[in-house]
Amino acid sequence: HFPLAEKCGPDNCTPSQFMEVIFGFGHGKKPQTVATDTNLDRHHLYKINDAIRQDLAESLTMNGTFLGGEGKSVVVDVTYISKRKYIRGIGPVGHQTVNQQIAILGACEIDLATNKLTGQCWLRVVDGETREAIEPIIRAIVMPGKTILTDGHMSYSWLQAAGYPHFTVIHSHGEFVDAETG
Repeated sequence: HFPLAEKCGPDNCTPSQFMEVIFGFGHGKKPQTVATDTNLDRHHLYKINDAIRQDLAESLTMNGTFLGGEGKSVVVDVTYISKRKYIRGIGPVGHQTVNQQIAILGACEIDLATNKLTGQCWLRVVDGETREAIEPIIRAIVMPGKTILTDGHMSYSWLQAAGYPHFTVIHSHGEFVDAETG
C-alpha cells in the first residue's frame, strides 16, 4: 500500500513516469540519468523518492513487522545529530545548539544465544527524547512482551509497567554493558 497519488498527479508525473523513477533508483541509476529517462526535473524525482522512502518506513509498522522475535531482545536508544559549519583551513566553527540538533530513535535486535546484532534495525526521527515522542514508536515496532535494553533515561521508565521487561545501563556511571545481564 503506497498512497502516492498526490505525488503523481497531473502536476507531477504520470504512473508510467513514476514506475520509471522506481526502476531507475532501484537499479542505482544517477538522478540525472533518471531525469533524462523520465523527462522529469530533479525536484520531482527527489519528491517522489522521499515519498517512497517515507511510505516504506511507515509500512513496516503498519504491516505488523516487529523487532524481537523468538530468542531476541531489542536495544533502544536516542541519539542526536547536528550540522556544524566547517571552514576549509580553519576547521569547525561556531557552536551547536539544541535547536540545531535532530533526535533519532534507533532500535536494533539482538540474538540472545550469540549476544550479537541480527541486522534487523529501525531508525526514525523523533521530537526529542521524551516518553510522548518514543512510546508510540516503541509500541509499534517492538513485539509485545519482549525485553528492551536502554540507557537510564527517564523517558523509558514506562516500559516495565507496559509489559516490556526492561534492563538499563547508566552511561554516566561508566556502564556500557550490564555486568549481570550482558
